[in-house]
Amino acid sequence: PLFQVIKNPGSYNSQIGVPLSLWYMNKQHTLGIFEAGISMPGEMQSLARMIHPDIGIFTMIGDAHGENFSSVEQKIREKLQLFHSCHTLIYCSDHQAIHEVIRTYEPLRGIRFFTWSATQDANVRILSKRKLAGKTQLQVQANVLFEVNIPFTDEASVENAMHCIAAMILLGVPTDEIIHAVSGLQ
Repeated sequence: PLFQVIKNPGSYNSQIGVPLSLWYMNKQHTLGIFEAGISMPGEMQSLARMIHPDIGIFTMIGDAHGENFSSVEQKIREKLQLFHSCHTLIYCSDHQAIHEVIRTYEPLRGIRFFTWSATQDANVRILSKRKLAGKTQLQVQANVLFEVNIPFTDEASVENAMHCIAAMILLGVPTDEIIHAVSGLQ
C-alpha cells in the first residue's frame, strides 16, 4: 500500500513480454517490478536498455536454458548486464557462484551491494528458520530484529520472499508493514 506498483503480467519476462509489460507503466506508478529472463547470450542488453533499473534483484541461477551457455559463470555474467545502470543490487550471498561473479564483475564497480544471508554477515540476516504447518517462520536481523511468517515452505518461494523483504528494508518500509505484507503473499 505504500507504492503504486506496476509489474509484469504473468510471466512476461522475454524479449516480447518485457516491452509489453513496460507499455502499461504510467505516471501514477511509483514502483516498477519487472522480471527479465534470457535463454541465450546477448539477449540481456536489449532488456537492460528497456528496463534500465535503479535497484536490481539477482534472484537465482537455475538450470533453464543452461545448454545455451558455456558455463554457469557465463550465464551469471549475462544476467548481470541488466544491472549496469543500478545504484544498488540485492542478492543472496549464500549462492557462492553468484556471489563470486558479482564481486569480481568489473561493470558493477561502484554499485552498492545489499545482501541477505542465512550463513554469513550481510545487510539482512536470517537467524533462524522453522517450517510449521504450511508456512516458514523466519527470525530476521536488519536494522531491528523481527519475526516473519512466510505462507510457503518450498525453498524457492522462501528465497523469493527474502528478496522482497530485503528490497522492502532497503526502501525503508516499516517492519510492521513488512511482517503484514509477507504474511499475505499468495
